[in-house]
Amino acid sequence: MNMTMAEFKRLGQQPEPAKPRVKYGTGEHCKRKADARKRIMVQRDFLDRLAICNLPVAEPERAFHPDRKWRFDYAWPSYKVALEVDGGIWVAGRHTRGAGQRKDMEKFNAAAVLGWRILKCEPKDLLGAETMRMIRAALKGESL
Repeated sequence: MNMTMAEFKRLGQQPEPAKPRVKYGTGEHCKRKADARKRIMVQRDFLDRLAICNLPVAEPERAFHPDRKWRFDYAWPSYKVALEVDGGIWVAGRHTRGAGQRKDMEKFNAAAVLGWRILKCEPKDLLGAETMRMIRAALKGESL
């Protein structure tokens, strides 16, 4: 129910302050939604590329630790092989700063203790032939 200022004064109440207008399509929420859509498209492209290369299907966002919420970007649990895609390495992203590196070390060391082999690549290389060769070699237990 909308009331005028005179009605509020007559009732002895103060109106709630007006909320700032939000311009739709420009906020952080929209950015997160766009990032999520892009991530889903990249995952789909990667899984398609694996199929084209006759490689086993990977599990995206695969949890691997019994106590921590750590996840691998992609994993082949039956082979204990994982692929991490490290973005932002040229723009001081999370994986290149001290705190991020320390957290990555903790995660990767815990994974190694559990028997996982971890491959890493940049986002631009995810769909490339070299990444596919690396995955094939790791799954077969061969060297590059």
